[in-house]
Amino acid sequence: MSVFALGLNHNTAPLDLRGRFAFTLEQLAPSLAGLRQKLSGPEAAILSTCTRTEVYVAAPSALVHPAIAWL
Repeated sequence: MSVFALGLNHNTAPLDLRGRFAFTLEQLAPSLAGLRQKLSGPEAAILSTCTRTEVYVAAPSALVHPAIAWL
């Protein structure tokens, strides 16, 4: 089991790109459920603020690429 993080922030991506990856409060629960379904139920969390979006996953490292595809 591994823990990995995917994300972008004000240092790594311009505003228009960050806006495409931002989650509203209403989108968080369904998006998290979709991620967990795509990856077959690992532990996961989504953090989305005005300057960054991060996805944390506890799963086998083989699921990094499917997580990137989901994001």
